Amino acid sequence: SQEIEYNAEQMKSLEKNQAQLKQLIQTLLNESQIHANRPFTVMRKRLNYPIDASHPQIVKSQNGIIFLSPVQAPVHAVSTGKVVFADWLNGYGYLVIIDHGQGFMTLYGNNQQLLKHKGEFVHQGDVIANVGKSGAFHQTGLYFEIRQKARVVSALSWFQKRAA
Repeated sequence: SQEIEYNAEQMKSLEKNQAQLKQLIQTLLNESQIHANRPFTVMRKRLNYPIDASHPQIVKSQNGIIFLSPVQAPVHAVSTGKVVFADWLNGYGYLVIIDHGQGFMTLYGNNQQLLKHKGEFVHQGDVIANVGKSGAFHQTGLYFEIRQKARVVSALSWFQKRAA
């Protein structure tokens, strides 16, 4: 009975956090003025992983994925864009959101330390944060999402395949 009650509270908290994130992203989309030189869609199957690993351990979580990685490992921007959010968000810990134009945003959560600030432009590969365990994910690693016009996009299909 206590376990069921605990799980119900956890689910309610998770839903509240996801609703808060969706509202934040919608606000950021409404404020977006990014006009990229090339559309983000050309990056499908071309993105590098946001952490330094040729074959990372990946766990599906909520609407995104977690790249399991040690604390303080560098987090890289997967594509050029503008940092539109860099702060704490309940459930996601220290979170960076990068706007890539055409409604595309990438989210990097569960960080230990943020190295970029709102308003800064970043290039593909720039270090934007350090991995941590600041969110509600119960494991050390980077939480990552891709969103298009606030809708979650399957991130795994955007990364280039690496040779075994």
